[in-house]
Amino acid sequence: MKIEEIKAYKCPVCERICESLSTIERCYEQHLKEVEINRDFDNGFTLGEIQDKYDFLKWRGEISKEQKKADKNSYFIIEHLQLCRKPIYKIEYIKHDGSIKIGGSDEDDYFSSYEKIRSIGKPYSKKEF
Repeated sequence: MKIEEIKAYKCPVCERICESLSTIERCYEQHLKEVEINRDFDNGFTLGEIQDKYDFLKWRGEISKEQKKADKNSYFIIEHLQLCRKPIYKIEYIKHDGSIKIGGSDEDDYFSSYEKIRSIGKPYSKKEF
């Protein structure tokens, strides 16, 4: 048995380690894309505008007309995470693959989860509840 030296690369964002430089470059590019996606969302882009600009193939056929109009001020009901039927969740983060981190709190607890676009349902404005 012999100890071998290996050459590896590390993503400067998530610190993933891989022997392939191209894999780590792709990982890093995905992080940069996420920064841009979330900057646009924070600056007022709707989910429809995000879908168009970043060509989220996973959203095709899943995002509703109502969801396309959702923005950073929209709230959602996520029934499998909450006991009440109130729109308490907001989008906190959008990943490069189109998955969405939602988060919110009722009177007692804070909940968050990564969800697919089809799981977040209809958006509500603050004045609707």
